[in-house]
This record gives sequence, C-alpha cells and structure tokens, in this order.
Amino acid sequence: MCVKEKRPVLYTVSQGTVLVFQPGCGQWDCPDCAEKLRSHWKARVRAGVETYQASGSLDWSFVTVTVMGYAKTTEACLYELKKKWPKLSTRMRRRWSNLKYVLIPEKHEDKRVHVHMIANIPWLPPPPGRIRSPSERWWKDNAAQCGLGFIADAKKCDSPTSAGVYAMKYMVKQTVCEDWPVGFRRVRTSRGWPDFSVSSLDQLEWSWWGKYWSEGLMYVQDELATFFRLPAMILGHPETTMQPR
Repeated sequence: MCVKEKRPVLYTVSQGTVLVFQPGCGQWDCPDCAEKLRSHWKARVRAGVETYQASGSLDWSFVTVTVMGYAKTTEACLYELKKKWPKLSTRMRRRWSNLKYVLIPEKHEDKRVHVHMIANIPWLPPPPGRIRSPSERWWKDNAAQCGLGFIADAKKCDSPTSAGVYAMKYMVKQTVCEDWPVGFRRVRTSRGWPDFSVSSLDQLEWSWWGKYWSEGLMYVQDELATFFRLPAMILGHPETTMQPR
C-alpha cells in the first residue's frame, strides 16, 4: 500500500455501480509506488527498444559516464553533470543522428554520482589483439574532453529484454537513496520515447471526491453508495461492494 497519509479519492459511475479509486502518490520515496515505477520503466524501456528496432534502429549499447574525481559530493557531481553533460550530448548528436536514449543517474554510497545510458548507438568490438573497443575509447576521450570523468564504459546491448533488465538494475540501486534533491528526475529519456502506460482506467471519466487516509476508504465508499443510491465498489476488488443504506 502507498504510505502517503492523505491521497485523492476519485469516483465514477459505470454500469449501475459507483467505482471508487484511490491512486498511489507515484513518488520514488514511497516503497510501494517506487516498486510500481520501476516495473513501469522496465517495461517501457524494453518496449521502447523493441519499437525503435522495428523502425530500423537495430544496434544498441549500454554506456556509463562518470564525473571527475574532484567532485566528491552529490551536489558537486550534479553540478558538474548539469554544466558539462550538454557538451558531451552535442558531440553524441553530431556523431549519431536520430539519437534515442534512456538515462539513469546512480548515486554510490560515497555520495558520488554517475550516469548509465541505454542508447541506439552501435557497439564496435575490439580489433584483433586489442582489449579496448573503439566504442569505449570514444566515450573515454570525449567525456574527458568535455570535463567529465576519465572512467567511461560501453557494452553491447543484446536485446530489448536485456535493456529492461539493465534499467531495472540501476533503478533499484538509485531509488533506495532518500536524499536526492527535491524534484530530481530519476529516469530521463530522449524526446518522444514511447509510453505504453495508457490503461482502461484512462477511458473512464473520473470525478474528485476529496483527500482521505487510505484506512478510511471504506467510509468514503459508504458515503458514495448512500449519495448515489447505488452499490459502491473499490476498483479492482469486487468483494468490497457495499450497498446503499
């Protein structure tokens, strides 16, 4: 259950029954909602890669970019990323047109931050007799030239499923941090990244009833049943149907 104290209660009348719905807060600092957000983003990343591959963007990579070693706090790392990432982003877009990506910041236990990226960038294997791939070399050189860290990594993304698993891994790591700045975006995407979050709930016309504690939802249900003189049911739980008094 969502841990937020008071949340909106919505209702609609459908087929002679009042449907009662109390959405979660949708915030990363709520354990229940964070789990749902992680599952949502895992599915969205996988589906997005599938969609872009179907339209011709076949090759994808996992990329990690760090911040210079002198930035030793979360605030300093975020400042450096905000200031210097646009320079690297410009180089990326010059090299790879029609760039699509998902960015997930990760904070380590020592408070330092770096970025993981899933992007439609081809990964090149190491030449014969070499350990380092040209892909990794490009990221190391260009990240450092843009003022970011010398440590950078690039690996081949084998499938949409592995992209979703990769995203889930780093979302689990970074969402346990409770001291991100207020309003900080935990996942970022390129413009137009496909979103498949539309559900049957969005097809209903909902009205506002008020803000209540989740423990009092059955009392709201009773109020709505009495008000409309119709059975009232908490959405998704038919066994909770309450008849009007």
